[in-house]
This record gives sequence, C-alpha cells and structure tokens, in this order.
Amino acid sequence: MKSGNRRLRRTAILIALLTAVPMAVVHAGTTARALNVTKENVTSGTYELTAVATASSPDTHASYTLVVASNAIGYYAIRNFGTLSVNSFSLTGSTSIAMRYCMNQAFQSASQTRCADGTSAARITIGAYPTQTTMATALAPGGYLTLSETSNTTVNDVINIAVARAQIVTNGTRNS
Repeated sequence: MKSGNRRLRRTAILIALLTAVPMAVVHAGTTARALNVTKENVTSGTYELTAVATASSPDTHASYTLVVASNAIGYYAIRNFGTLSVNSFSLTGSTSIAMRYCMNQAFQSASQTRCADGTSAARITIGAYPTQTTMATALAPGGYLTLSETSNTTVNDVINIAVARAQIVTNGTRNS
C-alpha cells in the first residue's frame, strides 16, 4: 500500500508540475511589433493600351491590322482600357510609316492633318518591327489617340503596343 500511495503522490506532483510550467512559459512570453516609419504607396489596377478601329470600339485584347488602300487614308485609335495612366508607350508596325495623331479627339472629316478642334495633327514615324517608336504621350484611363496613315501602295499594317513598367503611372493611396 505504501508504494501505491507513493506512486499516486508522484503522479499528482508530476501532473501539478506539468500544468504549472507551461502556464509560466505562456505568461512569460513577450509580444513583438514591427513599425515602418516611412509611408508606402499602394496601388492596384490595370493598364491596357489597345489599337482599335475607332475610339469607341470595344477592347480586342489583340494586335490591330490596319488595311490602307493605295493613296487612301486609314484611321485607327489607341485607347487606354485600363484603370491606370501611362506616361508613354511604344509602337511597332509591320511597315515603317509616317503618321499623324490627335489627342482625345477625332480628325476633321476627310482630313489627316487637322484635328476636330482645328489644331494641326502631330506627326510621328512608326518604325517597322523590331524597331519601337516611343510615344511620350500620357494616356489616362479612357484616353485615346486617333491616328491616320497614308500609303502610296495598299498596305496591311499590324500595329503592336508595348508598355514598360516604368511607363505606368502609379499614384497610389497613402496610408499611415
């Protein structure tokens, strides 16, 4: 009987120690915190510049092929379908060709040199692939360029647009 009582006492002491020790460890722990002393910009959104037939055309998510008959004028638009602005972008055509463009407006009827508001259309030469022509033109969400192209021969010009990370404007929300 004495050995049974000893076992029972040892078991009781062991249980008491096991339950007391973890409680002491849990209560002795410290809470860690990290503090960032500089403000961070957080921006989420999309950027998507697409060449389309007109400024009101839906997003095609693809390259655009502009077919211009000999001695005719071809028109197309580049539109920002995203939620972020870009400060510039690059264009590549399947042929090297001189073009004119108007910002956020159409050309005057049957003109390739005058914008709808009467101002002169800006000139640019788009390089043939793989040469990229950078347009230092900002496009806000929903903004567009209308471009015109004239050729002495019938042309099927494939227009590709590229946007580099540095060309995306990320005016994020500041949180403190």
